[in-house]
Amino acid sequence: HGPERAMAADVLGLLDEMTACPELVACLSSSGPQVRLAAARALGRLGMPQAADALIRCLVPAEEPEVRAAAAWALGRVLDPRAVAALAACLADPHYWVAHNAAQAMAQLGPPGRQALTAAVSAGGPGVPHAREALSRPLRTGRPLLPGGIAP
Repeated sequence: HGPERAMAADVLGLLDEMTACPELVACLSSSGPQVRLAAARALGRLGMPQAADALIRCLVPAEEPEVRAAAAWALGRVLDPRAVAALAACLADPHYWVAHNAAQAMAQLGPPGRQALTAAVSAGGPGVPHAREALSRPLRTGRPLLPGGIAP
């Protein structure tokens, strides 16, 4: 049942339920876009690096724009530099939030992401405003924290 699965995925993310990562990754293959959207949001909240490959697969143009936008946002929280190329391809997406979230995520991925954003600005195109905005924000520094603000 789609609505119930979507709600469960949202709740798992809100509760920082790290053990749910494999199930949430499986939800990214669901037939229902609301379930995929909720799973991507939850995985972003969890920031689990194991989810990077599945989130990258959600960035394909055939995916719903809302899911692509959530997956791009989540990749900025997962912090896997392998996502840079897929996120860079999203900078020209016609849907504002996909391109915006992709640029913001790239900025959080450190030097590889920032280099790709700088290259996008130099190349021109529809992603330039998003890339410039992302480059204007300071890079998040420090080690990621576990739920509750506890250092690993």
